[in-house]
Amino acid sequence: MKVLFLLEYYEPHVGGVETLFKSLAGQLVKRGYKVTVLTNKYDSSLKFREIIEGVEVIRYRFFNRYIFTFLAWIPGLWQASGVKVIHTTSYNAGLPAWIVGLLRRKNVIITFHEYWGNLWFELPWLNTLSRYLNSAFERLLGSLPFHRFIAVSDYTKFALLEVGVPDSKLIRIYNGIDYNDFEGLEGSKNPEEFQFLFFGRVGYSKGIDLLLSAIPLIKTSINFRVKLILPEEPLLEKVTTLINELNLSKDLLTIESSKPFSELKKSIKSAHCILIPSYSEGFCYAAVETMAIGTPIVSSGRGALSEVVSGQFITMDSHTPAGLAKAMQSALKEEWNNTEMKQFLLQETIDQYIELYHELDQ
Repeated sequence: MKVLFLLEYYEPHVGGVETLFKSLAGQLVKRGYKVTVLTNKYDSSLKFREIIEGVEVIRYRFFNRYIFTFLAWIPGLWQASGVKVIHTTSYNAGLPAWIVGLLRRKNVIITFHEYWGNLWFELPWLNTLSRYLNSAFERLLGSLPFHRFIAVSDYTKFALLEVGVPDSKLIRIYNGIDYNDFEGLEGSKNPEEFQFLFFGRVGYSKGIDLLLSAIPLIKTSINFRVKLILPEEPLLEKVTTLINELNLSKDLLTIESSKPFSELKKSIKSAHCILIPSYSEGFCYAAVETMAIGTPIVSSGRGALSEVVSGQFITMDSHTPAGLAKAMQSALKEEWNNTEMKQFLLQETIDQYIELYHELDQ
C-alpha cells in the first residue's frame, strides 16, 4: 500500500505533530509500505527531496504556512498518483489534503491534535483579526467531509463531537512513544540547585507567559533556577520582550536553544521538575516523554493533561501566574501527587492506524 502524508511540517522541524508522523511513517516503511511525505520547505537549506529512514520526503517552498494552505494541493495532485490513503493533520495541511482527495477521489483521514474553539479568544499574543480568522478556519476544517477524523485523546474527541463531527467518522487513537528510547539515560540532578525545565515550541497555548510572570512571585529560601530550551521561532521575540519587562534575573532564568532529542532527554533527566503550564493540550508528548524518563511534572491540568499526566505530579489550582507559583513552591518542597504511571505505546498507535488504512482500502 502506498500512503501519502500531506503535512505542514516534518523533520527536522520540532513539535508533537512531527513526532507522531515521523514515528508513524518510519514504522510503516518497516512493515513494507511505500510512504511519501509532502511538506513545506520552511528552511532554504533543506533538500527538495530526500530519503529519511526509508520515507521519501518532498519539500516545496511555499514561504509561509498560509500560502501552503491554499497552494499545497497543486503538487499534492501529482504526488497522490497511485496512493490508497492520504493522511493529513490539523491545521494548515488539512484543507489542501481534502482538495487533493476530492479531485483525485482518494480516501483522506485527518488527525486532529487539538481543537481550541473559544480558546482562540483567551490566548496571549494574538490580535483580534487572527483570533477570528483562526477560529473560523478551525470550524471550516471540522466541517469538511473527511473519511475519518482521528482524535489523539478523549478530550479532543469530545471537542470534535461538540462541533458536529459525526461519531461514525470519529476515532480516538492516542499518540504513542517507543519506551526503549528512554531506557538507560544518563543525567544527574544538582543537589545544590532545584532546576525547573520548560522545553518545546513557543506556541500561543503553551503558557510560557504565565511561567515568566510566575517566577517573581515565588517566595522560597530554596535555591532554584528555571531553564527554557526553545527553538528559534517568531514568538521567541515576544518571550524575550516579556523577560525584559519583568526584569528577570539571569540567576533565576536561563535560555538554551533546541538540541538533538538525545541531548534533550538528558536535560529532562537532570531536571528536578518539568513545567507544562499550557492553556490547553490535545495530547502532550512533552508530558508522556517526561513520564517515561521519570521526572516529576507541574501541570496546568487543562485539556488532555488531566487525562495523560500520571506518576509524580502537581496540578495548578488556578491557571494564573499565582497558581503556577504556588504549584512550583509545592514542587520545591517535593509535595507530589503519586499515581500509577500510564503508558502510551507506539506499537498500539501504529496498529490502530494500519487497521484504519486497511478498512478504508476495502
